[in-house]
Amino acid sequence: MINGIHIRVLFAYQIYQESQKEYRDYVEAYQCYLCSNELGAVTFHNLSVADTLDETFADIDQNTVEVYKQAESLEDGAYTVTGFQIDKTLNPTVKHTVLRDGKAVNDQDSYDTTGKYDITLTSAVGSTRNLTIYVDRLTPEQAMEQYFGESFISGKRIYSDGELPVYEGGEFSYYVAGVKSNVLPLYGQITNLTTGSVITIEQSSDEKTGIISEPGVYQAIFAT
Repeated sequence: MINGIHIRVLFAYQIYQESQKEYRDYVEAYQCYLCSNELGAVTFHNLSVADTLDETFADIDQNTVEVYKQAESLEDGAYTVTGFQIDKTLNPTVKHTVLRDGKAVNDQDSYDTTGKYDITLTSAVGSTRNLTIYVDRLTPEQAMEQYFGESFISGKRIYSDGELPVYEGGEFSYYVAGVKSNVLPLYGQITNLTTGSVITIEQSSDEKTGIISEPGVYQAIFAT
């Protein structure tokens, strides 16, 4: 049933009308189409992973590697620096449409151009699934500039021969740049390791900045 099955059933029978002393022959036809409605069977392979799978699983038997390749899938809101491939092997009756930055790009199964991809899966019986995947092929340096502008921290720096840079409390601030709608925003926390206080950076495309005044050693961790 994985490829879809068209079924046509014919019933042939004869009716005898005693009052008319007449026989009549009939044929009834019934048609239906059977297929999988499982949209979760469609997977989105991260091309970053595909290039390193054989090396990563060098000590594992090939059958296990092939199972992992089939199952590995990006989820809604995922981010990849190389691109992704749509795999409908387990449910080939599914149709898909893809918009990159709002424009249709449905002529392929692999996508590696930077942008926001809005994907709609539609089963043969009309069920739908929507998800978004971001592709960003920026270098690390370009990504730092995109998310933090010229600098994540700016303000009055104090001379110190220690391992970490030192700034005067209340005289320096953090900065997270605003991003376009086709770029996956950052989220994270700025934690004062000395006191335990936390500044939470919510995931949104808006610019974020704030003054830091509490003394301590700070650690900032961000993710997409």
